[in-house]
Amino acid sequence: MSSSNLLASMKALDLSPSQGDKDSKVIHVKNDKPIPKPRANRRFNAEGSSPKLSSTEQWDTSLPSAARNAESGTLATSHRAPKSRRRQKPKARGLDKSWSMYPALHDSVSHLLEEDDLSFTFFAIDEDKGSIEEYDTNIMGRFKCLNEVCPKAGWASNIIAITIRMYSEQQYNARVYHQRCKSCGSLSQPFPDDSYAKRIAYRLKKWSGIEMDRPSYTVRGSKRPHESALCEGCKHGHCKLSLVLEWKGV
Repeated sequence: MSSSNLLASMKALDLSPSQGDKDSKVIHVKNDKPIPKPRANRRFNAEGSSPKLSSTEQWDTSLPSAARNAESGTLATSHRAPKSRRRQKPKARGLDKSWSMYPALHDSVSHLLEEDDLSFTFFAIDEDKGSIEEYDTNIMGRFKCLNEVCPKAGWASNIIAITIRMYSEQQYNARVYHQRCKSCGSLSQPFPDDSYAKRIAYRLKKWSGIEMDRPSYTVRGSKRPHESALCEGCKHGHCKLSLVLEWKGV
């Protein structure tokens, strides 16, 4: 059907579109089918510009972006508050073990053993299993407090508990027990003096069947009483002095 015939039929049935409908609904006919007129974009007015925002939707462009974001209820992730740069107080550092071993001091022990043609190696595994001999004694040395906020720098001790162990195949090791700082209670690892090598070498020689006179050890420095509450050797039952004091009922 042609366009003229379609319009004539519509007029006869009183279905002809009004002038307003012609402008808004149908713009032309193609292939006998009316093509609807596309709707105007609501985002733009007749002049082609975007519609005006309401007073509640308008932003104040004079404000910085962070303020505009706050005004519109959104968070400005690029304008976070700066973190505090106040220096934190140093935390106390300490040890979580009650003793240490000193393989680096083996050369000093080995040198004393060579006097009686003995040769031992240091057994690096810290365990009682497999040991064939064990002996508790004391050595001397110094301690340094590891707590950075503690006013006490360190202290000397004439009674540092030590457990010497011998294993098969001419092997040995020794546990040297820590002490606690009297000022802050932190555990500290000792720095043994030459008594460490002398006590170990003497005990290994005795276990090896060498007849020796009992050595006399000179106590250096302070003669203050031993405080068992600060000694990890006493705590674990390996301090010779604690056994003597217990036997005397002190």
